[in-house]
Amino acid sequence: MVRDNGGRIIGGQPFANNTIPRSQFSRNAAGFLNILGRIDRSPGVQVPNTPELLRIPYQDTYTFQKNQKVARVDWVKSSSIQCFAHSASISHLSPSSLVQPPDLG
Repeated sequence: MVRDNGGRIIGGQPFANNTIPRSQFSRNAAGFLNILGRIDRSPGVQVPNTPELLRIPYQDTYTFQKNQKVARVDWVKSSSIQCFAHSASISHLSPSSLVQPPDLG
């Protein structure tokens, strides 16, 4: 494909049947196409001045919840004696295991 300075396609030869050959897919393409296949494209709108693009609003359906508490303590006795400590506590909760929101206090 040949594109102009605005990124619009202005020339080149398209793939046969407008299909990219699998030999040109990356190793991650199958997983990426699987995710794209789940998206509802019905609310899509055309991108102005770019007929080959479609803007599709996407709401994440991610339901995994993660609570994380982080603490850091810095101690400076002098310019040559300094110390810091870092602690992290992470708990993963599935939506079915939540009875009430965890206490963040």
